[in-house]
Amino acid sequence: LGSLAMGTVLGWTANISEDMKQFTYNGINIDDDSVGWIGSFATLGAAASCLPIAFFCNIVGRKRAMICLTAPFMVGWLLVVFAKWLWMMYLGRFLTGFAGGAFCVA
Repeated sequence: LGSLAMGTVLGWTANISEDMKQFTYNGINIDDDSVGWIGSFATLGAAASCLPIAFFCNIVGRKRAMICLTAPFMVGWLLVVFAKWLWMMYLGRFLTGFAGGAFCVA
């Protein structure tokens, strides 16, 4: 399930990036640089989760760690879907990347 979650994080930008540049996304004007950052924040979040999740798994166990990761994953997607400002999209992508990368490690 974690691999599927990370796949949705990585694949989402491939499907929506052209639409975001042509139209506004929730009233946000998005240019080429912003699309690049939107895609990059997920991988930055995944990289940031590698070490902390290893320690977290040792403390609570892998199963409980993956259950706990659903919270930042859902919050991240809610921020992306209901973003009113660009920073909300960036934060949402970082959180989904963080949780997705942690799923892959756990």
